[in-house]
Amino acid sequence: MTFGSAQSAIGLYIHIGFESLLFDNDITLTTNTGLVANLSANADQQLLDGEAYFIGLYSDSAADAFTSVSFSSFPEDYYFNVDDITFAQMSSPPGAVSEPSSLILLSLALGGLIRLRKSTC
Repeated sequence: MTFGSAQSAIGLYIHIGFESLLFDNDITLTTNTGLVANLSANADQQLLDGEAYFIGLYSDSAADAFTSVSFSSFPEDYYFNVDDITFAQMSSPPGAVSEPSSLILLSLALGGLIRLRKSTC
């Protein structure tokens, strides 16, 4: 799968067509920048007909943004399909928020307290 612009995340569901036992590394996602996601979090589990397994990867580094992903599976006699492929670009970080100096806020608060105290006495 190739993208027109660099992406930083991809995820998809694998639906099993009939009862099948999946093992570590049976399903792999690999990006053109070298990121790899393997089926391993729930390894050696049996998925029943109609069940789905989610596999995905992301990077918060612009250097790892990818423009293509390959999906591979171990050559075995099981049937599956891929659904709900979702991908996302890294959003640029928000700009700095200007904040008043803490010292100025503290000074204003103290000044207000002193003034309040003088007006009540």
